[in-house]
Amino acid sequence: PDVGKQGLTFEMRWIRTADGKVREDRIANLRNSITSGLGYDAVERIDYKLDPMLPNPFGLNPNRLSIIFARGLTLNAERIELFANARETAQPSPDLFVTSEYLRQVTFSASKTSVARQVSGEYCHFFTFKRASDQEVLCNILTAVYSEPLQLERFFVKVPTRPILIYSHDMNLQRLET
Repeated sequence: PDVGKQGLTFEMRWIRTADGKVREDRIANLRNSITSGLGYDAVERIDYKLDPMLPNPFGLNPNRLSIIFARGLTLNAERIELFANARETAQPSPDLFVTSEYLRQVTFSASKTSVARQVSGEYCHFFTFKRASDQEVLCNILTAVYSEPLQLERFFVKVPTRPILIYSHDMNLQRLET
């Protein structure tokens, strides 16, 4: 969810692979989250970077994706590039799963001048999923925002490895009837 938004409702999806692993449907979840946060669908498409050198059957780079917005439907972004630079997971108990994902986000947008605007940011999401029942999972997301040397040099010099902001969101995930 977008930082600062509360009370959003949207569908999230996970897919069970042939080998029994459960994977997030990142494209559907990002689209649904953005649409819920904006209140309308402004996403034209979400693309993973094609990379035939990667050893997966899809030839896609799971660490890089682009969110392309329909022209004129958002004020702050025409395109967002997400780079996942690190991930960690653990399952300390059968009903508890934790994961983290360190991201760099580069947002491209038009400006009133002829020069396009580019803003980058560094952050890490820390997810804690706790099974409440067979039909419900409680989730907390802590988002740590880090200073970026080219954008916030005065903060980066003071705290290069510590977050400068921390946000917390709670989510209640309920299984939909299929």
